[in-house]
Amino acid sequence: MLESRRDWLAKRGCKYLFVVAPDKHSVYPEYLPDWLVKSDKPSKVQQLVEHLKQHSIVPVLDLREPLMEAKKTAVLYQMTDAHWNYRGAFIGCQAVVGALACQMPELTPLPVEAFSWKPVLAPAGDLANILDDSSVREEKQFDFSPRLPLEPITITTDISRLPSHWATNAEPKISLNSKARGKAVVFRDSFAVSWYPFLGYHFREVIFIWRYHWDAAFLEREKPDVVIDEMLERFLNQQSPRDLRAKDSLQ
Repeated sequence: MLESRRDWLAKRGCKYLFVVAPDKHSVYPEYLPDWLVKSDKPSKVQQLVEHLKQHSIVPVLDLREPLMEAKKTAVLYQMTDAHWNYRGAFIGCQAVVGALACQMPELTPLPVEAFSWKPVLAPAGDLANILDDSSVREEKQFDFSPRLPLEPITITTDISRLPSHWATNAEPKISLNSKARGKAVVFRDSFAVSWYPFLGYHFREVIFIWRYHWDAAFLEREKPDVVIDEMLERFLNQQSPRDLRAKDSLQ
């Protein structure tokens, strides 16, 4: 499936990157309970990445390594939620930009110092909701603001670009940046929501689509410079490549 996507894009002069965002317990295994047996075998993600590096030229990025390194200096995931916080999302996003720079040398990752970071209290996340505990607050979230000369990225919603039946808060999002060049399309899940304010610094336009299968007609119309597939680790373990490839209908 990944090779068919890469080949389809290459015929159209478009770059490609497949990205796996790690589950929280893959970055913080030390917080798993003692009774949970921890396997010393490579995960499915590790197996896939190693296989691709040995037998394919599909560009693939496992974000576990940069996040494991960055957790030495900051907390990267929320305590009451399965998702990363904005600091973790930034680390992941800039690792993506660094990986894309191998194909697009004009791209340069931003340093963490390009933003001011401030720990903040936030509403409890999805794990607290599962436990039906509304009394807790999220203590591991960050507020951030770009430092000059950076300015905040504009985010809009435009369902006309890809007509579909979108769930509330899942509509296509578009970042606009008149100071950059190029267009990126990101097929993604909820983890990439936190990339909205960051990835747009590197492209004139970024279109975020909340689903894993592609729409060939949409890509033909938009003519992006690069397509990024972002998939959370646990969904990679569950998705059927055959089903996704059939839905892609790439010709």
